[in-house]
Amino acid sequence: MKLRLVFTTLGPLTLSLLFAAYSPAHAVTITVFGTPGVEGAPGADGGPGGAATATTPPNTDPSNTSNATGGTGGTSGAVGSTSSPNANGGAGGNAAATAATSTADGAGNGFATATATGGTGGGFRFPGSGGFLGVGGLGGNATSNAIVINAPNAFVSSTANGGGGGGSCNGNCIGGNAGSANAQASGIARDQATISAIARGGNAGDGTLAGAGIIGGSATLSSGGLGPAVFGSSATGGTVSVSGTAIGGNGGAAGAGLAGPGASVSLVSNGGVNDAIGGATRGTLNLTQTAIGGSSGGGPAGGVGGAATSTLIGTNPFGASIYNLTANAIGGASAGGFSSPNGGSATATADASGSTTGIANATANAKGGVASSFGLGGTATANASATNGGSAVAQANGGSTPQSGGPAVASARATNGGSAVAQANGGNSPDRFEPGGPASANASVTAMLGGTANATATAMGGGAPAGLVLGDGFANSFATTINGNAAQAKSSATGSFGQAQATAQTNFGNFQSVQSTSLSPLPLGRPTSGTAVTQAGGVVSPSNPITPGQSFSVVSGAGFGPLTVANGSMGAGFGNLVAGISVTYKESVSFTQNGGAFVLDLLSNNALGIGFDSALFQISLNSVVIDSQSFTDLASAEAFFSNHLINVPLLDGPNSVLIGFSETMSSPGGFSFDYVVASITAMNVPGPIAGAGLPGLILASVGLLGWWRRRQKIA
Repeated sequence: MKLRLVFTTLGPLTLSLLFAAYSPAHAVTITVFGTPGVEGAPGADGGPGGAATATTPPNTDPSNTSNATGGTGGTSGAVGSTSSPNANGGAGGNAAATAATSTADGAGNGFATATATGGTGGGFRFPGSGGFLGVGGLGGNATSNAIVINAPNAFVSSTANGGGGGGSCNGNCIGGNAGSANAQASGIARDQATISAIARGGNAGDGTLAGAGIIGGSATLSSGGLGPAVFGSSATGGTVSVSGTAIGGNGGAAGAGLAGPGASVSLVSNGGVNDAIGGATRGTLNLTQTAIGGSSGGGPAGGVGGAATSTLIGTNPFGASIYNLTANAIGGASAGGFSSPNGGSATATADASGSTTGIANATANAKGGVASSFGLGGTATANASATNGGSAVAQANGGSTPQSGGPAVASARATNGGSAVAQANGGNSPDRFEPGGPASANASVTAMLGGTANATATAMGGGAPAGLVLGDGFANSFATTINGNAAQAKSSATGSFGQAQATAQTNFGNFQSVQSTSLSPLPLGRPTSGTAVTQAGGVVSPSNPITPGQSFSVVSGAGFGPLTVANGSMGAGFGNLVAGISVTYKESVSFTQNGGAFVLDLLSNNALGIGFDSALFQISLNSVVIDSQSFTDLASAEAFFSNHLINVPLLDGPNSVLIGFSETMSSPGGFSFDYVVASITAMNVPGPIAGAGLPGLILASVGLLGWWRRRQKIA
């Protein structure tokens, strides 16, 4: 049996009931409309709209729906002359909807849907002109709550829409304040739970007077301190997906001066009683939190877009095996005008690094608000932190604008292995001579308990498609592991200035630390791109191709009894630049060991074009340069980097050996070389040569290096 109840409010104490029955489905739907406010008498305010409350009654149906819509405020009475009294629009009615289900259908599913919409504030009935002042009616507030309990699977949806403020007149008026919205939803299930709640603040009414712009209505997800407003749980470890969204209302227009700003939205969930969202399961838990700032109203001076902040911090207190946190923030757009209003800023933070169990993933997306006319695009900041082999993804997009694009900052961090991806895109400017927004991306991964680490950072300065000026681009990535596990880092940057830098680190054999670095600069004033690639540990190619605009340094190795051997390669290729612009690429690898012997074998090299304008090769021991070779022609470099053995005399105790190479280029070309390092420490020297001192260590290393070469050829 499907039961549908429709209520219409006729007055404070009067309800009319329309009853309809359908079969064979089992569902209850309650719909309530508030009565519209009456139009005001001449020169008088409009009447208020009636409130609407819809609540599903106790029942045994598996699907319950409640809809409540507040009544529209009445328009103000007509004004016959400029001496008539002021008249205002009536307030829209509030709306509250609650739906609850505690019984499942034959498939084990329980459904609850609640929708509340505040009534729109009343407008005006004015003549074409006059000296009176009118104020638009208030928009009605809206609250919604949907609940499912005692069902194997819970499907819950809750939506609250604040009513719009009254406005739009032909005389002198101020727009009405918008209604607020608050949404709650919860599902307590045995198996699966899917929970969604959306709150939308009402749009402010438009006014005609100077400074008449009104802020948009607020949007919240709040339980009033009783725990997460949007919550789902599974008793048996089923998948739980919880989504909470709050959208600020748009500001109202103004005839002069600043228009109304969009409403800002701030959502915070960090394990407290005032959290916006939360969930519990031993299986997969998906938590998604979205904050969207309202757009500003229009007018000659424009208005500011609402800021958006979404902060989602979790420690996985219920031990989910897969813990997924997603935070989204979108700044509100600003309307045009001569006062240069800015787009709303956006800050998204997803932090799962406090999780002590389960694979914890974190995603943060931030998008700055668009600005029109002379304003700046909204700033976008995204921060993501993951752990336990999870992935951290941070993406920030600065707001676009005809003036200067908004900055973008993205930071991604993963601990205990996994991957980190940070991507920042500065806001675009359609004016080819205006700068796009700067972009900064940072990605880091540490795997100090084992496993691999992969970090990727991409920064793209904003600009016009055919523009001459791009925003700065800075990208930095870092990856570190232990025991020779693969650590990989890659950075890419695009802009009129900046750099791409990458660092990878691990340890193996006699080396307490092995670190590779590379840097590709973006020269000032010319839009270009650069990439830096590094790897330490794992398996690397003995010879890497030269790619335009890319620097690289890769190294791997292992211990063979007393000998530790590392093989690697480093080099760079000239980027996508106009010939004649000089760029210096830098690569390095460092090794840390205690005493013993260290021999470097420069095996072979590879070149493109003329190779380079100049190059510098250096070996430093404990930060002191002990060998330095400079090159101005390709032939001398090719000879130097071919079957060239170099002994590095180590000291007793800790030693840090840095092998660095830099190439300066101003035309298409490139250069790289391959090498092998052999290391033996004093404590690992075989007995017969242990008393031979330093010469014995060197001979031992060279002999073992020869053995390793023969071994590689046989392999």
